[in-house]
Amino acid sequence: MARLPSVGEVSYNGYTFPSPLSARISAVPFLTQDQRSVKYVEYTISVEAIILPTDEIDGVESVLFPNSTLDNLEDIRKKLQQQGQTLRFKGQGFGTLVANNFALQAGETFTQDVNNGPIPELLVWEPVGSNQAVRVVWRVRTYLLECDVFSVSLASNNIVDLSYGATFSINQEGLTERTITGRIEIAATRDSNNKFLLSADNFRENIIIEPILAFKRAQNYVLSADKKVLDFTVIDTEIPSDNAFAPGMVDMSVSHRVSSKLKTQGFNVWSNTISGTITTAPGTSRHLPWLAFLDIVKSRTDRASLSREIFTNSEGKRTSLPARWIPTAVSITEPIFGRTFSFSFQYLLLVDPGQILTGSGLFQGIPGSWVAHRRSLLDSVSNVRGAAGLIQQQTDSGDLSCGFNSKLELRTRSVPPIAPVVVRTVFNVLCPPPEESWLQYHLWVDVNNKNNVYVHSRSNAPPDTDVKEAKKAAISGENAITFDIEVFKDVDKYKPIVQTRGPSVGVITIRGWAVRLGYPINIPVVEKIGTILARPIGTDAVTNRLLWAGKCPIYVATWRKQYTIDTQLPGKRIISKIQWANVPKQYIP
Repeated sequence: MARLPSVGEVSYNGYTFPSPLSARISAVPFLTQDQRSVKYVEYTISVEAIILPTDEIDGVESVLFPNSTLDNLEDIRKKLQQQGQTLRFKGQGFGTLVANNFALQAGETFTQDVNNGPIPELLVWEPVGSNQAVRVVWRVRTYLLECDVFSVSLASNNIVDLSYGATFSINQEGLTERTITGRIEIAATRDSNNKFLLSADNFRENIIIEPILAFKRAQNYVLSADKKVLDFTVIDTEIPSDNAFAPGMVDMSVSHRVSSKLKTQGFNVWSNTISGTITTAPGTSRHLPWLAFLDIVKSRTDRASLSREIFTNSEGKRTSLPARWIPTAVSITEPIFGRTFSFSFQYLLLVDPGQILTGSGLFQGIPGSWVAHRRSLLDSVSNVRGAAGLIQQQTDSGDLSCGFNSKLELRTRSVPPIAPVVVRTVFNVLCPPPEESWLQYHLWVDVNNKNNVYVHSRSNAPPDTDVKEAKKAAISGENAITFDIEVFKDVDKYKPIVQTRGPSVGVITIRGWAVRLGYPINIPVVEKIGTILARPIGTDAVTNRLLWAGKCPIYVATWRKQYTIDTQLPGKRIISKIQWANVPKQYIP
């Protein structure tokens, strides 16, 4: 049967609708999520035509069964219902509209449907004259970018929608939480084999939201089933810390406790405990939390050198020494299958109570940089793919229209190898020079002249209390009958006998205590007073023991000793005339 000459071309998937035909087309612009621009235009084409037995498919006329439409019916029906095929609508008074035209015709520009189309619908398939012809009502929707240039290379312009909104929440402490929600939508295109080309997840790196200094980040990404839309949420929460976290650490909760007791420490010896937990980012060397903790300890113990221990010497003068600290305990807890480590460091600080804030470092900042911290997390927890780096393989996007199986592959970016452990000591284990080894040294001197007089009490003397009461009653005029009047009258005969055996002698008492790092303590000795040799008297009260054993041990000593020169002490400034042994020169009174 002869056809009228075709005007223009309306074809889909290799089948060209014959003339005469009735066609209608409509266009609806789709806006981006922020309603600011058009992401693509939906074109809907409706066609009504009569199909004859000998109509061509792919340019070939059917001649096997010229008297029946059965030979073409099944093929045409299948072709008109397959999604994502080549569509041409030309010469119909609308200009040229093509989609997925992988085989270019003269004067055409390659154009792809950007929403997994074209999407056909077969509305009516009505036989006419038994099986000699069919009236077809067919509709197709295609989504096209209205751009001047749109090529198959879509690396730079494949995104059709990239929009976002922001929410700022400020809590009662004044801390801010910023939440950014947005969407990436790409042109959902197919290749000539009807395979999906790209996934919106491939464009996650286009979400460039710079991390905020001193904020923690949480991220959430949702990929739609058709792979063309990626919804994302980025939450930045302010870290409630005035001190910067160490690089590679995602959380640091460390406290410094200082205490002293009047009875046992006299507010001159202060117990310090620095303890807490540190959580490291995935892929960070497991020893780095320990080094970060040591940096905190060092920043506080270094403050001791800026303060002084003030005390009063034996002459009543106030003097001072540099404050010292003594480590007493260290504790480390490693979670074998976790990343939150616990540490504790204890030490004694010997410092004047008026300088405890300076000496302990309380309320002082910890060295660090939020810039360095942010930089250290850019490729791990702050990265748009996290530390694991999960990314979707393109081989999971196949054509399922004919039951072909697809597979889902999520490959993981390699986690950086853990760096070797670097050992760092808490404090210098080498003992200091002897002259700098004294942590504490206190020496007091008491001087007096002792008369060489002996007093002998009489054995028949009444109790001293009776004598006192008798004198009191007599002086007050009270009735002295209750007291022994005879005792009062003859009190002189009961006076003790005083015997002088020689001249007065000088007695010197020394007492004190010391703490020393690395070396035993020699107890002080008085050798001479002026040019006169000193002689020990009485019993010495001395203790000298090891307080802490280690590579550099700690010794503690106390003493109380007496000396005499068997003559009266000469003149004034006696203490300055004492010649000492075993006393550090910086501590000689």
